[in-house]
Amino acid sequence: MGRCPDDELPVDLTGTPGVITAYQSDRHGDHYYRYKASYAIEVKEPVVAVEVRFILFDIWGERTQALSATDLKDFEQGIHSLDGTLYLFSEKEASEHYASIAYVAAVRTKAGEVYRADSDSVIDAAQEYMSDFTDDLLDEEPQSQDRWPLY
Repeated sequence: MGRCPDDELPVDLTGTPGVITAYQSDRHGDHYYRYKASYAIEVKEPVVAVEVRFILFDIWGERTQALSATDLKDFEQGIHSLDGTLYLFSEKEASEHYASIAYVAAVRTKAGEVYRADSDSVIDAAQEYMSDFTDDLLDEEPQSQDRWPLY
């Protein structure tokens, strides 16, 4: 798991955020796998929207998909804890998940300015897992739901 810091953005991830797979059963006896991410952001100036993306890699070093978590709320300066959950479609997908990198993809400040991540630093970080990672893989549409379905 890793992160891509970007000093130009008014928000940064703290620590080493990433996506894990988890097996869960509910009170009805249903069993399922899910992706789970718990992470913290450091807000340097007041913002009203933050998009964090996670690029996932399998055990073979291939990019499998990207996940996106968008939070629309007033964030004041400081550290804020966030999380997201997304159901997986198969046990095979869960078993082949190996690593992920996280980055702040976009930010809207309270003043209305929009900032976007520096794609070069994200590509450099992704190439540590997949040497032929290119910007076309970065631009593939991530699975995105407002704050992934939390169950």
